[in-house]
Amino acid sequence: MGARWTYGVARCTNQPGLDGARCGWFWNSWGVVGGKGRWTVYHRPSGTLLTTFQGDRLEPRRIAKAFCEEIDGLTDWTTPTPDDDPDIYRQIHQIALRLTNSRPALQLIAGGAS
Repeated sequence: MGARWTYGVARCTNQPGLDGARCGWFWNSWGVVGGKGRWTVYHRPSGTLLTTFQGDRLEPRRIAKAFCEEIDGLTDWTTPTPDDDPDIYRQIHQIALRLTNSRPALQLIAGGAS
């Protein structure tokens, strides 16, 4: 059985200039928000934008959720500062590449290079 995503309103970001409350889909440490073919993944404990998936209609939302479900087991994401491990960054990129068949623009948590 897949992850139990919940639709609602939650605080997604602590980034300056962005309102923290967003409507979207939420599960564990992840928020997937957006619409109109553009869905953004947030790491909720840190308020960090992780990546955005774009495409036709709802396909990017499905990919964004699948992305969260696949990276969730890589480290303890419940902390605002997950492990700063280059191997985890590599795995995140590989998962995104496999799901999208393209190179995503990732902003990595804990100060990793894009």
